[in-house]
Amino acid sequence: QVLQNGGAWTLQIGAVSSEGTIYKDFYLSPSFVHSSSSQLAYVRSRGAIGRSNTDAINGIGGYYHNGVNGLFGGSLVVAKDTRHVSGNLFVREFSDQTVVRQSASSIPEFDQSYDVIFRDNLAKDDQLNANPIGITVRQQSYSKTGSSYVLYQFDIVNSSGSNLDSIYVGLGADWDVGNAGANLGGYDGSRRLTYVYDQGAIDPSYYGLVTVSGPPSGQLIYQNGQDPNDSATYRVMQNILGGGSSAGDLRAFIAMGPYSIPAGGEVRTVFAVAGGDNLADLQVQADSALFKASLFTNLPTAFTQFRMQDSLALVDLYNATNGPSWTNKTNWLSSSPINSWFGVRMLNGRVDSLLLFDNNLVGT
Repeated sequence: QVLQNGGAWTLQIGAVSSEGTIYKDFYLSPSFVHSSSSQLAYVRSRGAIGRSNTDAINGIGGYYHNGVNGLFGGSLVVAKDTRHVSGNLFVREFSDQTVVRQSASSIPEFDQSYDVIFRDNLAKDDQLNANPIGITVRQQSYSKTGSSYVLYQFDIVNSSGSNLDSIYVGLGADWDVGNAGANLGGYDGSRRLTYVYDQGAIDPSYYGLVTVSGPPSGQLIYQNGQDPNDSATYRVMQNILGGGSSAGDLRAFIAMGPYSIPAGGEVRTVFAVAGGDNLADLQVQADSALFKASLFTNLPTAFTQFRMQDSLALVDLYNATNGPSWTNKTNWLSSSPINSWFGVRMLNGRVDSLLLFDNNLVGT
């Protein structure tokens, strides 16, 4: 059977015997690609950066520079404290509220843009107890012809119902560059750049993560098999720790914060995933990405866009159910706040429910 799962779908296959029934779920969600002459980057949902678990099985890459993939997998990570860390390199702790879709770009020259909305309701702590922070994330990614980086905008909306303090937002990446077992890495603080490269000649490219919207609060390059748990991840997000001088299968992490987000409020963070022909070229890409930071300050926030979506949905409902003939249509389609529209109930700034029983709604 096929089940709707927020903004995507789950294909559920079951096997029945005298011993019982087992089910296997396959997550279905569309994806898109940022493509230019020098880079190709897959756009994923559920907080994944580059590629998903299914892609890894099928051998599909996540971020290509000059036609060669350097990214095994990556993820957004948001943390409140040592017990509340949402996001993981290989365990999806976000669920989609929409599918990935092509969207209008608000950044000049960046003609490729995609967005998706997800929340952290699947997050678990180190003891595998359900432990979400209570956030909704709108991810929008941007790229343009001639560049070798993708800008990732994450609008983190506080949907927990309480104020959130000491919030950190980061990106983790499992880089596999050329001979993945012999990678080296480094950190360029002046460019807010953490990077990994192959010390041999299999792939001469350099790959990195950049904190575009603010200085890094934490950074680490570490060996595969030394992945920090939630508690350690929160501490990494608060300290520049370097790493990468010993060759191996390397993973990188970089974060920004701390942020305070009031109930119903939000914070915007912007990162770049970049590739370069060599370190100097990667630094040029990082400089270019950092130069774009100011372009994000005046864009409509996710919260504003969520409320706009809610308002448009209510207008569609009104028009589809013969709104002019409703028994009570107080403030509907007016410029008054939508929480004053008859029957509309709000929670944390979003439409939560409609109480329109016996109001002469006709249609579907």
